[in-house]
Amino acid sequence: MHVNPAPAAITGWSSYVTVGTSATYTDATPGGIWTSSNPAKATVGITSGLVTGVSAGVTTLSYTIGTGCSAIRTITVSALGATNPGGDGEGTINVSPNPNKGSFSISGTLGTPLFMAQEQQQQIIIEVTDLLGQIVFTDKIISQNGNINTQVSLSNALSNGMYLLNLRSDTERRVFHIVIEK
Repeated sequence: MHVNPAPAAITGWSSYVTVGTSATYTDATPGGIWTSSNPAKATVGITSGLVTGVSAGVTTLSYTIGTGCSAIRTITVSALGATNPGGDGEGTINVSPNPNKGSFSISGTLGTPLFMAQEQQQQIIIEVTDLLGQIVFTDKIISQNGNINTQVSLSNALSNGMYLLNLRSDTERRVFHIVIEK
């Protein structure tokens, strides 16, 4: 009995890309073909795995090997400089300007649970990482009733490019793509 091997899992830096930017995804099984379920949202190089965001929305990447077996990964494409709504529709966070020169503001409201007390404070961890996952900035702030309004200034030593802004609390996590253009 012969069993056809399935491709390895699709790997890449994130499950998010931004309109007009690209990210490379890989699969350890050689010789496969890449496809996007919705090229109007994101395109993918047929042999390279280079994904480029076209318009905001969701697409599914597939990597299919000669046996017909596929690995898939859902990718969310976000608009550059757009807001990031909460997963349940509550709360909206704005990051602006984006692109920026290493300084930007974060403002808006987290989607806090309805049972929270009106005057509840919550610690928010702000973390910026490069595309290799290395932390280049970290800070902690206190939100009041889920509201955030803070300014971030990154090191002048950072190179131009895309970075990930992570906001974490006890109840939520939001990820944004930011672009530094000095």
